[in-house]
Amino acid sequence: MRLKGQLIKWHADKAYGFIAPTGGGSHVFIHKSAFENRQREPKLKDVITFSTVSYTHLTLPTIYSV
Repeated sequence: MRLKGQLIKWHADKAYGFIAPTGGGSHVFIHKSAFENRQREPKLKDVITFSTVSYTHLTLPTIYSV
């Protein structure tokens, strides 16, 4: 299932950030490697469509496809 959210935090030096899902809920971790176009630097407030996967050792859902 594809979800949509807004980038609310981005750490360019570490290439990761967090998305606030449009429908509410926990913030979602995103790493630059999940982006199709890794040349483009994500910007705060970008609207991102994504799919997630949950790992038992992580507390936040993690994006596997953007």
